Amino acid sequence: MKKSLLVILLLAAVIVTDRAQAQAIQSFDERLVIFESVLEEIQQELKIPGMSAAAVKDRELVWTKGFGYADLENNVKATPHTAYYLASLTKTFASTILMQFVERGELDLDAPVGRYGVRIKGPGTIRIRHLFSHTSEGIPGSYYKYDGGRFAHLGRVIKRASGRSFETLLMENIVQPLSMNDTVPGIRRENEEYSRILPKMAKPYLLESSGRIVESEYPTYFGVSAGLISTVTDMARYLIAIDANALISSETQQIAFSPQPLISGSPAPYGLGWFVQQFEGTPLIWHYGFNPRIVSTLILKAPDRGLAFIVFANSDYLSRPFWLGLGNVLTSPVAVAFVKLFITAETVEAVVPEISWKATIHEIAAQIEQAQAAGYGKIVKQELVSRFMMLRQFGEWEQARGFIDIYADLYTKPYRHIDLPPIASIELVQNDQYRIVEFEMKKDAKVRVHAVGESDYYRLYDFGGIEEVLKRQLIWRMRLEQSEDAGGALKNRKNDDIVELPKGTYRLHYRTDGAHSFDRWNDIPPDERFWGISLYLADPFLQVGDVVGGVRTIQAASGTRLLDTVEFDRGQPPITPWEYFAFIIFLIFLTSAIVYLPVRLFQRRLAEDKRSFIATAKPRWRWMSWIAAINSVICLGHILPALLAGKLEGLIATGVPIIPGVWWAVLISLPLLSACLVMFLVVAVGISWRKQLWNPLQRIYYTLVVAVAAGYLVLLNHWRLIILPA
Repeated sequence: MKKSLLVILLLAAVIVTDRAQAQAIQSFDERLVIFESVLEEIQQELKIPGMSAAAVKDRELVWTKGFGYADLENNVKATPHTAYYLASLTKTFASTILMQFVERGELDLDAPVGRYGVRIKGPGTIRIRHLFSHTSEGIPGSYYKYDGGRFAHLGRVIKRASGRSFETLLMENIVQPLSMNDTVPGIRRENEEYSRILPKMAKPYLLESSGRIVESEYPTYFGVSAGLISTVTDMARYLIAIDANALISSETQQIAFSPQPLISGSPAPYGLGWFVQQFEGTPLIWHYGFNPRIVSTLILKAPDRGLAFIVFANSDYLSRPFWLGLGNVLTSPVAVAFVKLFITAETVEAVVPEISWKATIHEIAAQIEQAQAAGYGKIVKQELVSRFMMLRQFGEWEQARGFIDIYADLYTKPYRHIDLPPIASIELVQNDQYRIVEFEMKKDAKVRVHAVGESDYYRLYDFGGIEEVLKRQLIWRMRLEQSEDAGGALKNRKNDDIVELPKGTYRLHYRTDGAHSFDRWNDIPPDERFWGISLYLADPFLQVGDVVGGVRTIQAASGTRLLDTVEFDRGQPPITPWEYFAFIIFLIFLTSAIVYLPVRLFQRRLAEDKRSFIATAKPRWRWMSWIAAINSVICLGHILPALLAGKLEGLIATGVPIIPGVWWAVLISLPLLSACLVMFLVVAVGISWRKQLWNPLQRIYYTLVVAVAAGYLVLLNHWRLIILPA
């Protein structure tokens, strides 16, 4: 008994000693040193001129560091006190302001945005939480799509709800109480506060395709979506205040930190003004900023661990390669490094493995396997993905494909139905293929359809279907709205359905486009090594041989490619064909009113020369042509710039944002001025018919012009392009 007790004590001592040694080898401070070197390496690999970073632990600023240069031309180094344009990190401040309203009962997240003067054309009722969570497109709440333009409308909600601007509330409720002395709302050179910060501002830089770094220019926009200027130390104060519930209560903050549920019941990767995800049971709350050709920023919180990380850069490459808007912060190499060193390492309690990413593919694969054995498999998997995205951004495709091969070997698994005999199957489909397999059902049976393909937000690019040969029609096809995440890249989708097939002859179809197919991946492959469509008997008591007759491959000739004829519903289009038709007619008549003005002047000259055989209006009514022409110029001036720039549909789909300055005043005043002129013209036309002031053709023409102008305003209103000032 004493001997057993001694053995147990010795084992316990060994375990405690081992743990103490592991922690002694890499304490928090020692991991900070490693983290610094990793960030410096990433900064150089991404060719970022300058970065500033900070870390918060248990509501204390424990580390800050500057990397590279805030100003290359003048050799000014980046420091923790360098100021940056935050881009979309501004949304987190808007979240706090809005949630203060919610906490006081002054704002209902489920209120329609139309109540606050926000007008966006769409198929359903858009509510505040939809704009807040980037779930307002299509049928509101049906899917997530990051859209800063739509989020910007929350500035109008703030103004209508409080009677005060976002800028005023931001300064009074957050910036000034937290003594964020190096934080200012936007780039306004006439602003005294901005003039004070200007010497601390990092210059923005653009990395050209040639590899040359050139100076860029910051935008002047400021609103709820973007525009705040700050430093990593000021941002640390903000995050500490959030953790201390100094701005809103913990219950209210948790609402913002919770993923918003979609109509399907699945969670969006976004809460209310914050991205939300989990990694190995640890919630990660984060947001990124990205302004193309200018800047990129990131904040990452692990509330359960009392940790936060902040990094700002004066080029866009901290965000550009990594598609953070899709909702996975762990595609970012700096986020991966932080989680690996300060979250995973705390759990595993082992030396953090370093991967030499410039080694050969075989050496990298071996190092990753060693990291997996040490308990770092999941985070190193994310690290591999982020490194692949870096290589892809810089066009290093040979090395990138090697990383995909490593991923496929280590992190994908065999197809789960591999041991079941399929009724029919089309597998391992590669780029630009259309394959058909015909089979016969000898009796009625239920079958399980398993299909994997590629998609974007709106449609499928690689997908399959089942054709009933006798009817020459698809009785089932893979549908995006019914698909699930297939793992790997977010564009990998799968359908797993039960279909009842009566006795008869059927064809299984599958088609791909020119990219991202089996063993030709241009992004991370799905979790299962399968790309195609397979059918299996859903009844375990039936045998394939008893149900299925012959199976044969069919040539995919032009007459048999039914999947080529599939039309995907991209949601309600911003402009329908009928609206386009009416719009063109309106433009023709409005333009004719401008062209007719010199004709009327020419008629007047002929009348004065007494050579005119055309009856003209009495002199006091000649102003009618001028007013109609002026109204046409106003109408066309309001819409033509967007039409010629190819941005009309985007403007309608997103809604008219609040743009400070002269352009905003012009945008809202022109339709209102046109409406006044149209009402005046309606009265004038009525009088002309009553008093027969013109010849009949002229009266008919002006009646049509005025009707068209009124219809044009109705169309603008239908498109939600007529708005009232807040």
